[in-house]
Amino acid sequence: MQWPPFVNMKSLSRPYIFTFICAVMWALLPDAAASHFRFANLSWKRAPGTNELAVEITVTESWRINSGGIGEIFYQFGDDSDGFSTSTSTRIATLADIAGEQYEVWRYTTTHTYPSNGLFQVSGSSCCRISTLANAADGSESFAMLVDLRSSNNTGSPVTTAPVILQMQSGTNNSVALPIVDPDGDAFSVRLATSSESSIFSLPTVGTNSISVTAGGVLNWNTEGGVSGQKFALQVIIEETRAGNTTGTNGTVPLDFIIELAGSLTNLPPTVTGTNGSIIIGANQRFTATFVGTDPEGGPLRITHQGLPPGATITPGDGTTNSSPTSVLFSWTPAVSDVGSSYAVLIFFTDEGGLQRAASFALTVSSSLSFRDFELVSINSADTASGSGASLNPVVSSNG
Repeated sequence: MQWPPFVNMKSLSRPYIFTFICAVMWALLPDAAASHFRFANLSWKRAPGTNELAVEITVTESWRINSGGIGEIFYQFGDDSDGFSTSTSTRIATLADIAGEQYEVWRYTTTHTYPSNGLFQVSGSSCCRISTLANAADGSESFAMLVDLRSSNNTGSPVTTAPVILQMQSGTNNSVALPIVDPDGDAFSVRLATSSESSIFSLPTVGTNSISVTAGGVLNWNTEGGVSGQKFALQVIIEETRAGNTTGTNGTVPLDFIIELAGSLTNLPPTVTGTNGSIIIGANQRFTATFVGTDPEGGPLRITHQGLPPGATITPGDGTTNSSPTSVLFSWTPAVSDVGSSYAVLIFFTDEGGLQRAASFALTVSSSLSFRDFELVSINSADTASGSGASLNPVVSSNG
């Protein structure tokens, strides 16, 4: 694998040896290398205070409920210092797939001070992915994030998310736009992760049709011939393209999740309307947004989320079931300490058959706003993805 320039190569040897030893020891345990892993996303931002080398790293993972997977992945900071595990993560959501199998979403944040204004690779790997994947059953999982501290103007990485299990309709064309925002307003581009980055050696493919992603973060896939319930692993990389960077290397963020084919002629997924895209809001100013979910068959809808900004609420509350159509109010008043932070938010509407759609949007807290209302802005990317178009609801068209 060709490593980017400025990455501290010395830091790679010891952690990889450690990871190898851990993997061997893990394999000797009962229920070794259990197939529990489902999702991971990493991001970073400058830590509060005056030390520009201090960085706050956030890791979000998902594992089968009660699997004990949290802490299984050991992460390296990339500067030859001791790494970290996520064993003390906070559970932020409990969700389920179409078959009703539950999984938990966990979030872990740590602060680390780097030795210089350089480029550092935060990475981790383990085994195994779930055994029901069509393209990576029982395979290993790997992630790498580049933390770029070379410019003081770079206050953090792009922020994104996806459902742990993103549903696409089987037998048709699907287009899904990922919510992505960069707190500095840097341009970004999105690509599929390589097999060496993700340990996924086969792209999600149905027949001769493989999934693709545009530079703006829109997933496209013709699933003709696919079967409802099939699951596929996918990892995408969001790469900053910062103005004035002449090295050819930028900060990168991984997003690793599962795509599940769903839908039938007798049960169609819910529809969701409301705010989406990238939204800038001010500190100490209340932001609200209303979303309406409708079940085509008129059945009830269960409301859940995959983690909210600190202090944010949804009404009706998480886990409640309501008649269709149902409205959900998102409310948040960010604190001054949230200035410069970005959050990607997912609110799910799930029908009785397990089909779901998400209200998806990204929030950035700015110190420059003095008005109460929020401002919709275009997502700053290298391809088409605007504030009015970035949504995790598949845009389905007929085959052809």
